[in-house]
Amino acid sequence: MKESIWRQSGCSLFDRNEYYGQGGYTAPDIYISLGKYLIVVEVIISVILLLLRISVEYSIVIGACIGGAFLLYGFYHTDKKICEKFADK
Repeated sequence: MKESIWRQSGCSLFDRNEYYGQGGYTAPDIYISLGKYLIVVEVIISVILLLLRISVEYSIVIGACIGGAFLLYGFYHTDKKICEKFADK
């Protein structure tokens, strides 16, 4: 008997292996494209912080917050894309 999981984010009931398999196809594309945007944002922010003579400690914290925000958005966006694939089932 196959074990199913219930996603509370609006997805219907579906097979766990199918869900994770779809995530393996969807996630790399999302994170590669987010990485391209993140590098541009980080360079621009770093130059601005350098010109404003902001301390290194604050620059590291700001960079970590931006990176964390991109990471959380990546999780959300990946889950949303997978739920869209399973919406018809």
